[in-house]
Amino acid sequence: MPVIEKATSYVRRISNRGLERVISELLDISEPHHDLAVTRYKDIGNWLDGDEQVASYNPQIYPQGSFLLGTVTKSISDEDDYDLDFVIELEQPEDEIVPRRLKRLVESAIETYVSNSSYLLSFQEEGQRCRTLDYSENVRFHMDVLPAIPATTTPYQKELNKLTDYRSAAIGQKLEAASNLSADAIAITDKPPDSWYVWLLSNPRGYAEWFRKMSIKNDPTLTRAMESAPKYRTKKSLLQRVVQILKRHRDIWIEKHHLYSKVDKPISIIITTLAAKAYESDVSDDETEILQVLQTVVENMLSYIEDEYYVWNPVNEHENLADNWQEHLQRKDCFYDWHEQVCNDLSRLNKALQQTYTTDAGIWIALTHFLGQKVVDEAREKSMLTIY
Repeated sequence: MPVIEKATSYVRRISNRGLERVISELLDISEPHHDLAVTRYKDIGNWLDGDEQVASYNPQIYPQGSFLLGTVTKSISDEDDYDLDFVIELEQPEDEIVPRRLKRLVESAIETYVSNSSYLLSFQEEGQRCRTLDYSENVRFHMDVLPAIPATTTPYQKELNKLTDYRSAAIGQKLEAASNLSADAIAITDKPPDSWYVWLLSNPRGYAEWFRKMSIKNDPTLTRAMESAPKYRTKKSLLQRVVQILKRHRDIWIEKHHLYSKVDKPISIIITTLAAKAYESDVSDDETEILQVLQTVVENMLSYIEDEYYVWNPVNEHENLADNWQEHLQRKDCFYDWHEQVCNDLSRLNKALQQTYTTDAGIWIALTHFLGQKVVDEAREKSMLTIY
């Protein structure tokens, strides 16, 4: 693991409040954009409530991923889309429903919604788990919708047990089937390449609750503020801000790196999980500044990867979030190379902060690796960041 060169005695420091303001105003998704996404997914929910085929299943649509966690990060280019993830969950049907039927049931309703919508949007081809809605409006974003049903009943447990047996064979040791499932656990549809549809276990709401508990360390007043979606929040935890910085750095790095493609880039769920585990276990109570916490998290996050290939889901003990690293080795290599670059860029920033410059150019240059040139220029123009 690369060693981060720490700043032992800061000649200069970046205002923690200023950095928080920059992230909030320049890296966060804006409130109008947030509200637009909420309006769009609620509109889909209203449509599903009136759809003849799915209304009897009491469908509900709710956010998952960064939108639910409060870690959505603005795209590095105005030309890029926002990527938002949502679950469409149907109540347990009376008759047994296979994954393919569930997926087609939801997709058929969404296709009808698209054809009747006044919005500029399209429906992409079927993905392995999701279908994607592309909104081509003033604010471009795409919405991944994931069909699901509750995972707490017997027929779906049988299917999920098959997955446990498959994973046991893959790692060469016997895994027990997940027991005492949370009421929030869902069964989602999955269609592996060259294979038939199967059920997978997921729990986005349970994960969000776990992340919330990790986030309120050092600031218990954030307990209610973490209940963010669909309400827009400007006050966020140190962990949320650290995750946003790491995701921003990843996006900038992969854009400039020619060895890897965008499909190889470290996925947000792995970055978020490792950062949260390091934050909860390794950040001390007296570390209350963003750059302090970022450094501790980056230094320790790799210790929560087992045997280089395993990042376990904290709310599903049998799910390896890095399960495709062995099949796609370049994705594992990309993650470790990115992490090494984060360490190098933190060392560069710390070194710049320790030195006395006639100008602060070195600090601004070092910050661009985490925030981007456009953000740093705008922050300087607006005097949002203070260096003292």
